[in-house]
Amino acid sequence: MKKIVLATACFLLVMLCNVQSQQKTITDEGRLFSINIPSNWMSTSSKNVWVTVYVFNDSMSTDQLMMISSKNGKNLKDAYKANKKGQAGLKNFKLIEEGDSQINGEPCKWMVYTFNGKDGTAVKGKQCTLVKSGKGFILQYILLETKFDAGKEAFEKVITTLKLI
Repeated sequence: MKKIVLATACFLLVMLCNVQSQQKTITDEGRLFSINIPSNWMSTSSKNVWVTVYVFNDSMSTDQLMMISSKNGKNLKDAYKANKKGQAGLKNFKLIEEGDSQINGEPCKWMVYTFNGKDGTAVKGKQCTLVKSGKGFILQYILLETKFDAGKEAFEKVITTLKLI
């Protein structure tokens, strides 16, 4: 019986190590946040004086998770309102649903929406807005509308790992 328990414990430890090794942590240079992404995802960033944009995506897909951080964060209500207004300029933008939530204990406002890409393809996305210590954060993932329901779980798992520092 002891051998079975020991073997089971070893198996669970190996599985836990495999799960942990399949992720990598991305931390921005200003130490504003960290986020865990699957190890096969790529990440890149671009910044200017006011805004830093991070893009994370599976190397085998054009679907992406984008994070925008700004030094000049308003309160959550005003930041969300400004982000919603910005999205409304997309071609054939349609707000599907919106609400309040939390990501790792941080309050956020979110919206799910559809629009048409430059080539006319139907696209669906979700955007989450957060504000902490005067800094604004937008997380959004965008997929082809036909792939949204099947692909959102992977992005939602990544979003739950966000930690604002």
